[in-house]
Amino acid sequence: MTAYRLRIKFDPDPTSLWRDIVVGESRTLDELQSAVNPAFGLDDDHLWFFGEGEDYWNSTVKYQRPEEHEDLPSGEGRLLNPEEETFNAGEKTVGDMIGRLELERGDRSCYLYDYGDEWRLYAILKERLDDEPDAAEPEVVGGKGDEIDQYGYSI
Repeated sequence: MTAYRLRIKFDPDPTSLWRDIVVGESRTLDELQSAVNPAFGLDDDHLWFFGEGEDYWNSTVKYQRPEEHEDLPSGEGRLLNPEEETFNAGEKTVGDMIGRLELERGDRSCYLYDYGDEWRLYAILKERLDDEPDAAEPEVVGGKGDEIDQYGYSI
């Protein structure tokens, strides 16, 4: 039984806008993303990915929106460089990503939403919760700052 508390921060203003989300390790990254976006005032109409560290576009590991994989004949995501590995975020779990990226407490992964506007957020692994169920649905448990006005805010 394991869940994680992730602190999701808005990269352009990380001290003023963040949310804590607790999520079970067996929940998919697509499910996590479905909790992140509304917590920040973002819709769900664009492509996105979770990646490693602070690399965003240069991340060599990307967990992409399921439709990005399903729309391509190969069933593989778009590759920006030949050394990049992409995964379907609807098939990979929070635990898969934490293990693959070897995240320890305090480490971060990036989250890029909307490839045109490039909303940049990142997740810091705050703690491992061994007494929470693996299947715990993503839940916002804390935060700071007002939601983003996605179509009225300029980065």
